[in-house]
Amino acid sequence: MSIYKRASGKYAVLIDAEGPHPFRVVVSLPKSKNGRRRMEVIAEFRTGVESEKHLLRLKKTGDTRQLSVERLARGRRSLGTFATKREAERAERDALSAKDRGIDIDPSKLTMNALFERFIESRESSGKSGTTIYEYRRKWDLYCERPIGTTLARELKKIHLATLYSNLRRRGGVTADRCRERPFVMFMASYTRF
Repeated sequence: MSIYKRASGKYAVLIDAEGPHPFRVVVSLPKSKNGRRRMEVIAEFRTGVESEKHLLRLKKTGDTRQLSVERLARGRRSLGTFATKREAERAERDALSAKDRGIDIDPSKLTMNALFERFIESRESSGKSGTTIYEYRRKWDLYCERPIGTTLARELKKIHLATLYSNLRRRGGVTADRCRERPFVMFMASYTRF
């Protein structure tokens, strides 16, 4: 992250836009007909240490392919402009603490399907049983995925949930009152724009 002063006198904050798995173990393939480099991704990792360990394990098993670890290029994007340097520093601190907590700083392309997967990960890490996780997935696939799965989280509105609740009532699924008690729907509702 970096802060710089623009010609207008305002301060801009740039953040490093990096995917959740920036390191990957790859196998080099023969070049394509047009001379471009080709590769096959074996596995993706969050840290370089994990990827190096995996590479060593593969080499110890006698894998003779041309294996290597690559780091994906980092992109940068603006977090915004601020009138004072103090505001810019505060925004930078907030973004860094959010990144440390695992919150996506740039959720502009986050769909409800991706948000559901994050929800499942948080439930698994909190110790929910496999049966509970299975039920969450089954109900998501059955009732939620088609109506709101591809909706961007930042564009989820009250009407989307109202449609979801009416579909549940019509199908004879869980009623809207009971559905509001469920953790995931409460989690979804926190992302709606009223």
